[in-house]
Amino acid sequence: MSKKNEFLKNFNRLLILFLIVFHISSNLYAERPKVGLVLMGGGAKGFAHVGALKVIEEVGIPIDYIAGTSMGAIIGGLYSIGYSADAIDSLIQNQDWLHLLTDEIYRYNLSSTTRDKAEKFIISLSYEREGIVVPSGIIEGHNIFNLLLDLTTNYHEQMDFNDLPIPFSCIAADIYSGDEVVLNRGSLPLAMRSSMAIPGVFSPVKKDSLLLIDGGIINNFPVDVVKEMGADIVIGVHFEKDEIREELAGSIMAFAHNLNNFMGKEKYNQNVEDTDLPIKVNLGEFTVASFRKQEIDSIITIGEATTRSHIEELRKFRDNLNLTTENRPPKIINSYIGEDSLKLSSVQIEGLNDIEIDFILKNFPIKLNTTKTDLHNTIANLYGTELFSKVHYRLENPQPPYDLILEIEKENFNSLNIGVRFDNIDRASILLDTDFRLRESYKSKINVTTRLNSSPYFTLDYSLYRSMAYKGNLRLKASFNDIDIYEKGDIAYNLGFYTYSANLNFSGFYFYKMKVQLGANIKHYHHSYELKKSLNKSLDLKSKPLISYYVNGNYDNLDRRHFPTKGVYFDFIYQLISANLYDPDNKKPIQDFRFTLTKPIKLDDKITITGNLKGRSLISDNIPFILSNMVGGQWDCHYTNQQIALEGLKGMEVMSKSVLKAELSFKYNFHRRHGLQADFNYTFYDNKPFHIINDKAFWGSTLGYIHSTIVGPVIIRLNYSERTHKIYPFINVGYLF
Repeated sequence: MSKKNEFLKNFNRLLILFLIVFHISSNLYAERPKVGLVLMGGGAKGFAHVGALKVIEEVGIPIDYIAGTSMGAIIGGLYSIGYSADAIDSLIQNQDWLHLLTDEIYRYNLSSTTRDKAEKFIISLSYEREGIVVPSGIIEGHNIFNLLLDLTTNYHEQMDFNDLPIPFSCIAADIYSGDEVVLNRGSLPLAMRSSMAIPGVFSPVKKDSLLLIDGGIINNFPVDVVKEMGADIVIGVHFEKDEIREELAGSIMAFAHNLNNFMGKEKYNQNVEDTDLPIKVNLGEFTVASFRKQEIDSIITIGEATTRSHIEELRKFRDNLNLTTENRPPKIINSYIGEDSLKLSSVQIEGLNDIEIDFILKNFPIKLNTTKTDLHNTIANLYGTELFSKVHYRLENPQPPYDLILEIEKENFNSLNIGVRFDNIDRASILLDTDFRLRESYKSKINVTTRLNSSPYFTLDYSLYRSMAYKGNLRLKASFNDIDIYEKGDIAYNLGFYTYSANLNFSGFYFYKMKVQLGANIKHYHHSYELKKSLNKSLDLKSKPLISYYVNGNYDNLDRRHFPTKGVYFDFIYQLISANLYDPDNKKPIQDFRFTLTKPIKLDDKITITGNLKGRSLISDNIPFILSNMVGGQWDCHYTNQQIALEGLKGMEVMSKSVLKAELSFKYNFHRRHGLQADFNYTFYDNKPFHIINDKAFWGSTLGYIHSTIVGPVIIRLNYSERTHKIYPFINVGYLF
C-alpha cells in the first residue's frame, strides 16, 4: 500500500512540474507580439517585395500573418507556404512574364491547322447566333493561373488559409456589390488569381455568387485585414504614387497603372498610418508594366536597398519581440518546392461529355508517372487546338499519388479573325477568316477565308478529323490575279486571270510537328487579259484545267512565323500534273518538285542569323506558262503558289525549269522591338536540275529596319539585285498574307 501511495505522490509531482513548464513556455510564446506582414499591389512593382523579404529574413524577424493584394497576394501567398525570398527571386527571374501575362500559346504547341493561321490576324472576335460576344477582359489569365497551380502543389483543394504554415489573406472586390472581399479560405491559387484580376485587363473570377476582380481598387494595402487576423504589430511594404507616363496616357495600361490613385485612397492613407514599420519604396521610372528581365532585376534590387536603409529600425523591431527559442516559429519545410515529378493515381475530366472525354484521353494521353512540365505541355496543346476556352487542373489527396482533375470548358463560340496590311505594292489588304463547327462536333469543321486587295481570293474548306493525328479535307478556292511579269527589272507583261480549284486531301497524317498529306487537285485557269510591251511576243495563254496528284511533307517547330529565333522548318511537295485524268496521247505528266528549308540560329539576345534554302524543279518538255518558275517579290506564294520570294527583285521574273535560292539573313535587335535586318541571297537557275550550279547565278541583298507592333511588323527596307542593278524600296505595316 505504501508503494502505491509513493507512486501516486511521485506521479502528482511530475504532473505539476509538467503543467508548470507548459504554462511557462506557453506564456513565453504568448507574450511575444504577433507580427503581420502587408504587401501592397502594384503589378511589376510588386517584385520589390522580394528584395524587402530578403532583408527581413536576414534580420531574423518572424512573420506570423500575411495579407496582400494583387502581386502582393502572389508573393505573400507563396511565402505563406514555405517559399523563401531567394526561392521566389529565382522563380521570378526564370519566368517569361511577357508570355505569362497573356493568353499566348507558344507556336510549337499549336495544332498544324492553327499554326498555319498564326501571325496573320490582329483581331479575333467570338460570335454566336445572337451576335458578337464581348470578352470580360483582354486576357483570360490561363498561363499565369496554371503557373500558380504549379507552385502550390498540395494547396489546390478547399481549405482554411489560417491553417497554412503562415496564416494568409488576400483581397479582391465583388463586381456585383462593389464590396471588398477578404479571401481567407478556398483554393489558394484561385484566391491569388482573383486578387490580381485587373478590371478590363484580366477576366474576373467566378466564386460562388461573386464575380471577383483586383482588390486594389478598394484596399490595395490591407493593414486592417492583417490586424483583424491577429497581428499586434505590422510591417508594410508599399510604393510611391505613380505618375502616368506620356506614352501610356489614355491606354488601358494607364488605367491599371493608377487604379488605386482614385479608388480606396482614404483607406490606403489610414492603413499607412496604422503601420508600425512602413517601408515606402520609390521605384522611379519603373511601373506596373515593367516586366522585362532587366527591369525585374532592378526592381528587386531597389526593394532590397530601400529595406536595408531601414535595417536599424528592423533590428530594434526584432529586439522588442523578446524572441526566444521557444516562441520563435518553426522553420517551414515544403518538400514540393522545385519538384517537377508528379505521381498520379487517376486522371479525370470535368465539364465534358463521355465522347469528348474519350477524344481527349486518346489524343492527349497523360501518364500516371509524369511531370509538371509534361502536364503543362499537354494543357498548352489542348489550348492549341482552339477547341477549348478553359483547361485548368487541380490535384486532390493530401499526399501523392494524386487524383488529377482536368477542368475543361469547350470553346462554344465561332470566331471571326481579321488581318489588315498596308504596303507600297498592294496598297491595302484585308484578310477575313472564320471557323465554325457542325453540331458542336470535334470531328468536322468549316473554314471560310477571303482576301480583299488587287488580287483577291475566296476559300471554303471542310475538314474531317478521325483523330488529332489524321485529317482529311476538301478545299474550294476562287481567285483573281493581276500580276506584273518583269524582265531584268522592267515590266514585260501584265496578266489578269481567274483560278478555280478543288483540292482533296484524302490522307493527312499529323505527328507532333510533322505532317504528311496525300491528295489530288484540279485547277482551271481562265485568262482574262494579257498586256505586253510592243516588242514582246504573245504568251499564247490558254484557259484550261490542270489535274495534279501530290504528296506533301512538312516539319515545323519554329518559335514564330515572322523573324524566328529558333527551331527548324522543312517543307516539300512532289506532284504529277496533267491536263486530263488519263492521257490518251501517252504524254508524260509534268513532274513538279519543290522544297523549303529554314534554320535560324540565335547568337545572343540581340543577334539572329537565319539560313534559308528554297528550290523548285520542273521535268517536262511542254510546260504551260502559268506553271513556270517565277522568282521575285517580298514573300513566297504572294501571287502564285510557285512564287519564290527574292527580295532584291522588284517583282516576279520567269526563270528556267530549275531554280535554287540560297539566303542568309542577319537580324540585330538594337532596342526592345526595334531591329535592323540585312539579307544576302544567291539564285541559281538552269533547265537541267543537275546543272543548276553554274555561272548564270546572280546575287541580291536587302537592308532594312523592322519594328514589331501589336498590328504586325513594320518593315522599311531597300532591295538591290545584280540582275537589275536597281534599288527598290519596300514599306509594309502588318502581317504578311
